[in-house]
Amino acid sequence: MYQRLITSALLCLLLSLSVRAGDPPVLRGIDPPRAFVMNAGQWDARVSGGSVGIGPTVSLSREGYVVALPSPGMDAALGATTELPRYAWPGLRLRGMDADCAPRPAGDMLAPLRVVDDKGGGAAGRLYAAHEAVLWRGAWPGVDVRVAGSGTVLRHDIAIAAGADPSRVKLRFDRVTADELRLRVPDGVDLRPELHEADGGVDVTLRGSAPAAPVTITVEWVMFLGGANIEYNCHFRVDDSGLPRLVGLTYSPDFPVNPPAPPPPQDYAGRAISTYVTKLSADGKSVVHSRLFSGAKLFPPTRMETGPGGRLYVILNSTSIDSLLTDDALLRNRMYSASAMIVIDYDGLIEYASYLPSDRLQGVYDLAIGGDASVYLLGHTYDSPPMATSDAIFAVNQGIEDAFIMKLSGCEYALEYGSCFGGTGHEEPAGIAVADDGRVAVVGPTLQGGNYPLVKPWQAKMGDLSDFCVSVFAPDLRTLEYSTYLGGKGSEGYFHSPSARQIAFDSSGHLYLFLATASADFPLVRSLNSWKLKSDIALCKFDRNGTLVFSTLLNVNASLGDMLVEPCGKVLLSLEEGGDSPELLKPVFTRPVAVKRYASLWMFDTNVPELLFATWFPSLEFPYLGSHGGSVFLAGLATADMVPATPGYPGAHPTTQDIVLTRLEGADLCTPVARPHRFSRYGRRLDMDMQCRGLDTLRVDDLRKASLPGSYRVDVVVHNRDTVDVDSVTVQLSLPAFLRLPSGGSTVQRLVDRVPALDSVTLVFDLAITADSLIDKNHIVVIVTAGYFDICNASIRRSIGTVIEHRDLPYTEISCAISTAPTPSVNVSSTRLASDSLQVTVRVQNHHDRPAALRELRLGISPNSGLLHLAPLSLAQPIPLLPPRGSVDLVWHFRLPSWLYGRDIHIEASVLDTFGLRLHLCETDVHVPGAVGTLCSTSGPETVFWDVLRGTSDPDSIRVRLMVENPCDTIRFYRIEAIDFTRAPHLALVAGEKVDPDPFFIRERFRRILEWRLRVQPPLDQPAEDTLRFVYRTLSDSATHVCDLVIPLRIRRGDVRCMVLGPDSLTVDASGTLSPADFEVSAILHNAGTLAQDLSRAVLVPPGDASVTLLDAAAKGLRLLQPGESDTVRWQLRAAALPVEHNIPLRVQVFSADELELTSCSKDVFVPAVEPRCTVSAPDTLRYNVLLGVYERDSIRVQVRVDNPADVDVNNIVLRLDTAGLRRSRILSAVERTLPRVDAHGSMTASWWLEPLWAESDAEERYEVEARSSEPPLLWHCAASTLIQGGKRDASLQCFTAGHDTVWADAYYEALIPDPIQVQYTLRNSGSMLAGPCSVALLPPPMYALAAGEDSIRALPALAPGEEASVEWMLDIVQDSVRPGNSLLRFVSDCAGAASVEDCEHVVTFAGHSPDGLVLTPWLLRFAARRNDALPASRTVLAWTGGGPTPSWTIGHRPSWLGVQPLDGSGRTALRVQPTTTDLPLGMHKDVLELHPAPLAPGNPQVYYHIEGTVDVTAAALPGELMLGPAHPHPLHAGESAVLPYQVPSGRTGTLRLHDILGRELWSVPVSGSGARGELRLDGALLSPGLWLLSLHSDGRSLTRRIVVLR
Repeated sequence: MYQRLITSALLCLLLSLSVRAGDPPVLRGIDPPRAFVMNAGQWDARVSGGSVGIGPTVSLSREGYVVALPSPGMDAALGATTELPRYAWPGLRLRGMDADCAPRPAGDMLAPLRVVDDKGGGAAGRLYAAHEAVLWRGAWPGVDVRVAGSGTVLRHDIAIAAGADPSRVKLRFDRVTADELRLRVPDGVDLRPELHEADGGVDVTLRGSAPAAPVTITVEWVMFLGGANIEYNCHFRVDDSGLPRLVGLTYSPDFPVNPPAPPPPQDYAGRAISTYVTKLSADGKSVVHSRLFSGAKLFPPTRMETGPGGRLYVILNSTSIDSLLTDDALLRNRMYSASAMIVIDYDGLIEYASYLPSDRLQGVYDLAIGGDASVYLLGHTYDSPPMATSDAIFAVNQGIEDAFIMKLSGCEYALEYGSCFGGTGHEEPAGIAVADDGRVAVVGPTLQGGNYPLVKPWQAKMGDLSDFCVSVFAPDLRTLEYSTYLGGKGSEGYFHSPSARQIAFDSSGHLYLFLATASADFPLVRSLNSWKLKSDIALCKFDRNGTLVFSTLLNVNASLGDMLVEPCGKVLLSLEEGGDSPELLKPVFTRPVAVKRYASLWMFDTNVPELLFATWFPSLEFPYLGSHGGSVFLAGLATADMVPATPGYPGAHPTTQDIVLTRLEGADLCTPVARPHRFSRYGRRLDMDMQCRGLDTLRVDDLRKASLPGSYRVDVVVHNRDTVDVDSVTVQLSLPAFLRLPSGGSTVQRLVDRVPALDSVTLVFDLAITADSLIDKNHIVVIVTAGYFDICNASIRRSIGTVIEHRDLPYTEISCAISTAPTPSVNVSSTRLASDSLQVTVRVQNHHDRPAALRELRLGISPNSGLLHLAPLSLAQPIPLLPPRGSVDLVWHFRLPSWLYGRDIHIEASVLDTFGLRLHLCETDVHVPGAVGTLCSTSGPETVFWDVLRGTSDPDSIRVRLMVENPCDTIRFYRIEAIDFTRAPHLALVAGEKVDPDPFFIRERFRRILEWRLRVQPPLDQPAEDTLRFVYRTLSDSATHVCDLVIPLRIRRGDVRCMVLGPDSLTVDASGTLSPADFEVSAILHNAGTLAQDLSRAVLVPPGDASVTLLDAAAKGLRLLQPGESDTVRWQLRAAALPVEHNIPLRVQVFSADELELTSCSKDVFVPAVEPRCTVSAPDTLRYNVLLGVYERDSIRVQVRVDNPADVDVNNIVLRLDTAGLRRSRILSAVERTLPRVDAHGSMTASWWLEPLWAESDAEERYEVEARSSEPPLLWHCAASTLIQGGKRDASLQCFTAGHDTVWADAYYEALIPDPIQVQYTLRNSGSMLAGPCSVALLPPPMYALAAGEDSIRALPALAPGEEASVEWMLDIVQDSVRPGNSLLRFVSDCAGAASVEDCEHVVTFAGHSPDGLVLTPWLLRFAARRNDALPASRTVLAWTGGGPTPSWTIGHRPSWLGVQPLDGSGRTALRVQPTTTDLPLGMHKDVLELHPAPLAPGNPQVYYHIEGTVDVTAAALPGELMLGPAHPHPLHAGESAVLPYQVPSGRTGTLRLHDILGRELWSVPVSGSGARGELRLDGALLSPGLWLLSLHSDGRSLTRRIVVLR
């Protein structure tokens, strides 16, 4: 039977719920909500209330509820709608209901529950009243709807009053089907429920007459699958496809059966008891196949495992499978106890069935399936193993009882290994497991152990008479890798559950054990619990070397259920609990309280280690586990009274015991790891076929030993006619001698990864033919085999036959000739090839009188020719049919690159016949000359002037250039050999200049310029023309090249001298600006000769770049200078601000009247770099609010500003914040910021946000930024610092109680004195931080009841350090519940910002006699007064005298402001206490009234009684005074409004300001003074919970009030 867990029957509680947008969740769980809390502002306004605590989330609204929203008020789930979402979410809607109806709490009041506010405000939450049910009273006239959790069901009780119209009832269940609902109608009631499915849900209506008496109809929501009698679930697994597999016993003759083929009659005889083998669909809604095995002696199945290909391996204890035995059975004759194994294939058919060795109390108790599908069996024996093999470790029994191990092959189920194993004691095998690498582990308890085989034991000695033994074998089962005891002084075993899975490996080869222990000293390693019970459950983990790396106790009294080990080391455990087990450590579900049996599910991460979750399942026995795709499956037995059932299949009925299958989605399991199975996943025979195609006929030329065609092609088509994809199909060709691979070999094999279902895959094999092996062959055969795995090896074999025709084909007279055009030549002017193209034409000639059929013409080019192929792309062209004595021209086009050296290109053409044999070869050579050489040119000054008198040249530095050009299509390397001055005697290299001997390269068709500086070498008396010769060499051919440069030299005999004056350098000021940017340059011209000089002009020649701008004309006019005269000319220039430093070379040329350059002078002006500047800004100080325990800002902003004062842009600036030195802050974003460009004279900013890190001491945090630009390449730094304050975090609270501590039973008055009693609770902040707001709950025992108007939960304002606040309660005494002795009043409080608040208790003693004196109630009086307002209302205090005596009393001490009447009296009296606050100063006042009773007898000591009064006097504004009154109500709840009175003096103005606790202003409002009161209304909905400060400012004065807003 399959139990679908869904809302209304078994509500959703997912381990981790994940909902995609627009995709409703799948609800699967086990527990309905147990408690409901109404919305008091803690959730979104659209939610009326919701479930809290254990169970799924239910969000209530006026018209019903919605299930599985992440939280009742989650805005993300609600969106922007005004109502809760419907239709897409499971839930209930009440249609056509009364518009004023809203859900309200109902049922018993539960303990207050803590709820975290959806809108923020602390992780601890607040306490809210909780109820067990919710009620829509008057949903329809006379109809109430009540919803409550009951057991595992969420009940919907529809209460219809007498005379109410039932037709008004309309329920809509969304996301459910009709067959999943159950309606209960009382007998004798004329009401007929009608269900109608529509739009993904069910509409429920009622038909019938109005009931004469009240009636209740119940709606439940369940689905069942099972038989009419009892079922036992013995084993459960989930196979590789995620399908649940169950094996067990059934007493139901109508158990669901779905055989895939007609079964034998005896399999389905419906006898008294049968074994069922059932496979369900992945969603559990249908039976894939289900088989029954019946017999006279049938016992519960011992073990079950799933294997590759969807197989199911079942171990049975039965004597009735003779008819099921397969031909390859290991044993066909049953033994005494008749253990048997049945293998069920993918389709539910029996693949293998055999008896197993089981004589003399021997039996098989466990099995495991290896990666190669081998079957490992584990049993025990009192004799020698019945089927021991020759390589057994122990061929005979070693003790009283031993384990025996068997291994069957995976395909044929043949016996491969059999052996005993144990010591001289009594071993009981409990489990066997196989790791992915083939290692085998065996575990079980040993009794009276002795000589147990130990290898590298972790525990070498037994702790007592019974210990667990752990042995791990090598894959060959012949060698022990390690073997050890495990246990303590008690006993270890499996305790009442011998079928539990107690052993498993993970993917890393670690071994896990699941066992019961009664040893208080059981070995624990990194345990999560200590020994507490008499017996416990242990989980252990060994590493690959046999070391115990983890061992823990669960602290639970239970029986073993099942263990499931995930590949990554996470472990799932199930236990069958008893009634006295403790609560779980991290319960997800509520522990059942009204059931005798239940199960629990645990999940551990053994790597941490950590308990991830643990939960209860009610009324569940024999729990088994499975997992697939992130889901956890739990299967077990449940009774119908705990899991209500409605038939999900025809004929199914709720029974007393059925199987429940639960699927929990969203568990954080491991990533699936595929096991390396040798078999595929099909587990059945597949419908496969294959077709092959080859050559029907092969022609062979015996004369030339050639074939036509010259190769052999085989096409193989593999057909998959099955409905599943088939993996790993191997296609192999067996070849005759004349066929081979191109690389050699006679066997061709290919692997096809997958053949899709109902599809095919084609393979092509191209084979080479050895023709000389076919001369004597007339027929050959190629064999093709396709192999694959379904159950075992399977293959398809096909053959290809080819007929060989032998022929003697004559030769054909064919010739060819090659011509090329144009002839390669060199262009003298460019030194390159005249044409870079080459056409190759081949003429093929037929010299016969009959046509010639040829295959192709193949062209061959010599290597390293440099020819680039243009068209056609192939060097082979087909030859058309040649007519008799005809010809054809075939043409190719190539590109011919220019090379330095000449080369010969060899071209040949081959004419091939139809067999591919060459009939003719023609060839030619083409010579390609090399390029003439290297082009070069020179440049230098047009004229050099030599001043004879001064011995200087103009220009003073002679620059000469050599340009070398590479005209070739390849890179060339060069080296300058020398500069020859033989024909330039008046020139020489300046000091420091030299000829670089290192080689350099010039890429193809490019040029390079080299430069040198020369000087004039005197003597030079006459004009001359010097010729420089540059000598360089090409390294590729060692050719030498020369280039000449002629430089004219002229004599200047006049003595006009020139000098340039101006700044040597400019500076950059503090603002980053050039100073001065505009500057003046002057040239002083002086005639130092003896002749007059007629000067025409002076020309300033600036550099040709943008480093300087000339602000006026470059040429300035000059005059005639007499000997000794001077003249000055000036120019205005503006230097460019560049981010790199540079020189501005300025040259002045002086020309004569006949335009001859007489002289020149120059000057360099140095301009420093105007670099970008960066500035880091950060807060100077980050203050720590000790009161709140937080920083004034939750993040620090570090901002960098980059200023570019230069005249050019700076590009690609990367800013990097250095985080290596940060100690008190952590960056919240990337450390690098990029500015693509900062414009000239512009700026840009970038920011980082960092989180401050708290510490007790102050620290200065330095933020350093590195800036780096790529254009131009610059690097600079900047920094700033922030002082981050520290402080202590201390939020401690203390509580105190006061009030009546004794209640007397007065016999005279026959009453309890006092009644009611008064209690007071005071909370004091003794820490250094603000704490609150706070809430306190009074938890009275049953003998007390809250007085009228009292609420058990009270709110307290936020408390500053040293502050305290008090609340009081009046409690009525429930006299029927009073017992003599002490009663305890508990106070539970909670404050935001405080780590914990201690609980306070107040003890009240019930005395069984009359009081000895006066009893006053209440005796704690609190008053509040406002200056100039009416006096506070008076309070009444009752005074009793117990036991009948009436002693008189008088008022003794009485403060002036606290009046009381009467001042004396006797007996039972009511005193009226009236405070007079008119003359009291502002603030809190506290004093006592003393009552002095007269002694009842002489000599008795005097006793005084106190009435304590407290009054808080607040200011009231006088006309013309500044006043800001207290808020009312206060504290203020979120969503409420409060009123504050204020007053500003007449004729004055003021401002009301609202700040948070950190002083940040939220808003301000101007107010004007009229001398009269005004009122300010504060809307609590606009303020978040916390402490706010409201201040009134006027004329330099201010008043402040604290405003506390509660959640």
